[in-house]
Amino acid sequence: MPQVYAIVHSEEGRFLMFQKNTHGAFFSRAPVDAPVRLNGAGGPAFPGGRLERKEDVEQGARREFLEETAVSLDTYGASVRTGQPDWRFKAAFFRVSNEELGQLAENINQNLELARQVALEWLRMNP
Repeated sequence: MPQVYAIVHSEEGRFLMFQKNTHGAFFSRAPVDAPVRLNGAGGPAFPGGRLERKEDVEQGARREFLEETAVSLDTYGASVRTGQPDWRFKAAFFRVSNEELGQLAENINQNLELARQVALEWLRMNP
């Protein structure tokens, strides 16, 4: 199955990029016994993953963005275009205003911090 990525950028050419985790514990819908070091660990990345059957590129990119950030792009006035129709790696480009890009980054950072706090609490309660 092809991979799909959500590339969010502003009207002024600013991009929303992320730092890839160093380790993961869930691959191809199945957990692994111990965390595994990821390819490209610590490097820049766009939200993305496997394009599901019967999804078009935009649908898959929106779903992956939501899964990885807990923020829906549906609430932003993004204009969308897709590319690479015959490539293994596909992308949907979501153009938003500079203000919306800042709001997205703030919302994502809040969600990631909440997730970190929940994970730490779970570890504390399950030594």
